[in-house]
Amino acid sequence: MADSFGLAFHKALEGSKTFLPLSGSVLISVDKKDREAAVQAAKSLEKLGFRIFATKGTFTDLTNSGIRAELINKLHEGRPNIEDAIINRQLDMIINTPSGSKRSTDDGSYIRKSAIRYNIPYMTTLTAALASVKGIEERLKSTGGELSPDGLQPGSGTNIFSLQEYHKR
Repeated sequence: MADSFGLAFHKALEGSKTFLPLSGSVLISVDKKDREAAVQAAKSLEKLGFRIFATKGTFTDLTNSGIRAELINKLHEGRPNIEDAIINRQLDMIINTPSGSKRSTDDGSYIRKSAIRYNIPYMTTLTAALASVKGIEERLKSTGGELSPDGLQPGSGTNIFSLQEYHKR
């Protein structure tokens, strides 16, 4: 529970041991049908100071929309690539929607497994991505934008109320 949807979503993820970054970098690689919403998410992330990496098609749409993004290779496109960025801990969050192609399925599977292995929050729908962005915005607002050295503040900056207090309010 929280006073806003974004903060409630952020807290719900924390409850499931998924900690959204409050700074850092994000990979955005989405299917063509998701690009409009990806642009919206990327604009918000850029405004919050995130560094944005994107694969070829997504990169083109983001940069055409005025968003500063850095091109990153898919696994089959050579190195350095997404795998290298994950292993080198250059990514703090991943937004990757499947396109349905065999290659995309293979790439997506590897990216998901690596994200889990390296404890990187991973969104497979733009609905979850946009909710996560809203959660990050609300968490930063609730903490006054102050970050701990690792950029995370699980459980900090929030007021705790009993269920009865929430109902009174």
